[in-house]
Amino acid sequence: MRRWWQRVKVWLSNQYALHGIVVDLEQQLADARKELAERDAVVDDLRQQLHLARLDADRADALRVDALRRVDDRTRLVGEFNGRLSAIHDLVPRMPADVAAQVRAYTRPEETR
Repeated sequence: MRRWWQRVKVWLSNQYALHGIVVDLEQQLADARKELAERDAVVDDLRQQLHLARLDADRADALRVDALRRVDDRTRLVGEFNGRLSAIHDLVPRMPADVAAQVRAYTRPEETR
């Protein structure tokens, strides 16, 4: 009977030890899952930041293209204005003296007015 009892005690002792190991492994698994969830949250945050950075880059590119278009428009308008101003200056010699003086006064650079 003693021998049987000894075997039962060893078996119970082994079961208790295995239970401790299982509990420890379950705790390690829970910790690993928690760490994985935290890393997933960081990855999601970084993906969102990357997405926003790409949107900002797209907006900046669109603004750059718009600015270049505006510079081209301004250059074209300045060219048209200079052409018209030259045409007016070409007509000045044929104008009456008082009108020619007014044209010269209004068409010279701002610094000399």
